[in-house]
Amino acid sequence: MIKAPEADILLLRREGKKWSEQQRKRLPDGIRDSHATHILIEFKATESLSKDAFIQAAAYEYFYKQSQKLTDDEIQTFVISAKQPQKANREQYGYRTQIKAGVYQSDNISFNHITLISLSA
Repeated sequence: MIKAPEADILLLRREGKKWSEQQRKRLPDGIRDSHATHILIEFKATESLSKDAFIQAAAYEYFYKQSQKLTDDEIQTFVISAKQPQKANREQYGYRTQIKAGVYQSDNISFNHITLISLSA
């Protein structure tokens, strides 16, 4: 590669069985309810959702999971969008199930392990 890839990734590692109340207050819906000890967040601040955003998040999850020898239950991946995704755009990736306001789960086998959070919902 000529230029290093740009990444807007955040990794949270919870020590202990659950988030403290102080931590839960600072976490958005979806993340505060996760039981995973490793939270991987792909943040999309300016660009709209695309297939590449979900593929990129899945790749980060895969390689991190392999390097840390984690199980599926120990890691959860989130794509957080600062822009409200259009319903048609969101649904083309299978994000139809709304867990809470702005928190979506996909029924597409390729993306069902990645939770979508819209901050402007």
